[in-house]
Amino acid sequence: MSKEVPVQLRLAASAPTGYRLEVTPNKLRITGPEDHVREITSAETDPVDLRGVTQNADLRVNTYVADPQVRFEVSPIVTVKVTVDKIGQSK
Repeated sequence: MSKEVPVQLRLAASAPTGYRLEVTPNKLRITGPEDHVREITSAETDPVDLRGVTQNADLRVNTYVADPQVRFEVSPIVTVKVTVDKIGQSK
């Protein structure tokens, strides 16, 4: 059985004020034994640490599901787009 699940972004610490985060793709297709796949509600990223990010960036991050019987049909790598809005900066 296979199905699409949303990707949940995990942060190592809270995102600083003014940071916007977007995960692409925001859904991944998983496959495995039906009773195992049905139990999976989302895939999670490895924790993303934004402490060193001071400007716009694209970060490639691994995703996973907790059940070893379930695997991804495509690459489990997603891109986290970080947009830094400087407070007080005119556009």
